[in-house]
Amino acid sequence: MFVVNIKSGFGNQLFQYNFAKYLQKKYPGTDIVFNTSWFKTDAIHGGYMLGNTEFNINNHVYKKIKKIVTDETYDSFKADDEDVFFDGYWQNLKFFNEQNLTIEGIFRQSLNDNNQKWLNQINNSKNSVSIHVRCGDYNNHFLMGNIATKTYFNNAIQKILKLVKEPEFFVFSDDLEWAKKNLDFNGKKVSFITGNEKAEDNKWDIFLMSHCKYNILSNSSFSWWGHYLNNNKGKKAIIPEYWINEIADSFPAVVSSLQSLKTEIKVKNFPEVTKENKKPLFTIILTAYNQENCIRRAVSSILNQTFQDFELIVVDDCSTDNTPKVLSEYSKLNKKIRIIRQKMNASSHQARMTGVKNARGKYILFLDGDDFFYIDALERLNAEVIQKKNFDACEFAYVIRPKNEMRLSQVWDNTKARIEYYNSVEPLVNVWNKLYSAELLKKAFKAMKEGYIRTGDDTYESICIAAFTQNYIQADIPVVNYLKEGGISFKLNTYESNLIHAKSLSLSLQYLKDFLFENTITDKPDFNNQLFNQIEENCYRWFVSVIKNNTEEKDVVRSLQLLPQFFDFKFCEPYLNKIYAPYLRKKNIKKLIKKLLPENLKRCIKKILKK
Repeated sequence: MFVVNIKSGFGNQLFQYNFAKYLQKKYPGTDIVFNTSWFKTDAIHGGYMLGNTEFNINNHVYKKIKKIVTDETYDSFKADDEDVFFDGYWQNLKFFNEQNLTIEGIFRQSLNDNNQKWLNQINNSKNSVSIHVRCGDYNNHFLMGNIATKTYFNNAIQKILKLVKEPEFFVFSDDLEWAKKNLDFNGKKVSFITGNEKAEDNKWDIFLMSHCKYNILSNSSFSWWGHYLNNNKGKKAIIPEYWINEIADSFPAVVSSLQSLKTEIKVKNFPEVTKENKKPLFTIILTAYNQENCIRRAVSSILNQTFQDFELIVVDDCSTDNTPKVLSEYSKLNKKIRIIRQKMNASSHQARMTGVKNARGKYILFLDGDDFFYIDALERLNAEVIQKKNFDACEFAYVIRPKNEMRLSQVWDNTKARIEYYNSVEPLVNVWNKLYSAELLKKAFKAMKEGYIRTGDDTYESICIAAFTQNYIQADIPVVNYLKEGGISFKLNTYESNLIHAKSLSLSLQYLKDFLFENTITDKPDFNNQLFNQIEENCYRWFVSVIKNNTEEKDVVRSLQLLPQFFDFKFCEPYLNKIYAPYLRKKNIKKLIKKLLPENLKRCIKKILKK
């Protein structure tokens, strides 16, 4: 038995239905059923919408099946006597060797009066053009959002106007008001399709789109089916240059093949700007290193901001992948972008220093290459903060993915509270969740030292910036979508990577110690010394947890040996007593002490073992 899992919206359900038909032809005689239990917990997509098909629904048998095949594992799948659970999206043309699905096979019900009226108007139009605008769950979505942008749709309309005489546009959208406000049809006839707003009626939009001669698509499987089922001679589809925001092996496991249909024309999704802005209000400093898989998302989220008085400085930290190539595609057409390429991989700290030195804006924000801005971030910061408040630094809200947790800004009522914020157990406080005056940031970064700091950079930079900040405010405006799982705390590290992080963290602490020695932060006696000791201990605790919880088992002991080499020895004994000894007792302790350990660590371990 083959069980095909049906999930997500109607477009994805059609891909899964098509895949079941493919299996049916490839493995004749095999019993194939659908599983629809996914919709019991889904509150977004409107439920199962395929209706009655030739495949029965069985929502119980899949629980007993051990053999699971996904998009990624299908190529190694071999059919045998075992039951199989197919859990994927199956958005690949290799499953389309025949036209498994037809309009007649999908839409077996009769049209209602409203849709018959729209169909008659489409059929009576000489050059009908459908536009599918997907907002809703796509707005600022980390994987699918900021691709089919306002600029993309207007570029697509312009492309149609060049290809087609007297086009008539038909707009399908889950947000028609947005479409009416943002799309420019150059005076041509346009109709906004209504009547299929209910989830169970959405599929009829695909039916109507498929009858239009030309189709402007969102990066959506719903859009794609509207074009695929289009049987008009000479049909054309306008699509975005890319379909998803990350080069990924999983959801959706799409569509490079789907984008290569001969009927499709690709257009850009960001505005072309021919004049450089030498006195912008905002400077956004985007740091990137080997992020070809996601850098488009970050850049697009900035270039498509609803407020356009900005410059974007991208500091490429000597990437060895296609990141420079992707960035050059943008900079050729949009003069808001300035790309600065480091001659060698110099770390995120050095990249930020380079960006700040070259910034021309009155206010500065930072962004990492795997994060992105919400599309109205600059507009809201300008209207709600810059125009109304006096500040040096403004902490804003952000969203942490993949769980989409909103992190609101902290509230400090005095300088001491602000500084002691950086005493928190989490040592790597952030510089990217704040809007700064350029005057403050240039002064703070001028006081910092250059060096290779990729771990501890936020801590060092944040303390230095805080020391120069006189007016610190907060605003609960979501600006950044942040990938929490992108750092050292969420990766499986080796001894070699831990050594790099230990050196970097040690250098950042040394630089911070030097800075605190040279600058007075508060009038409190010995405050700087106490602050540094607390931060150093917090960094030590954090690094121990990385070694204990996020390091390959074979490298744990060697990584623990790094601690006394890079941290004050006063921290080592209590933590090694709790953590190091259990690992060492698994080994031949005498040989290990004699052959491997530094002298100062030998003495420490001997004390522990005596206890």
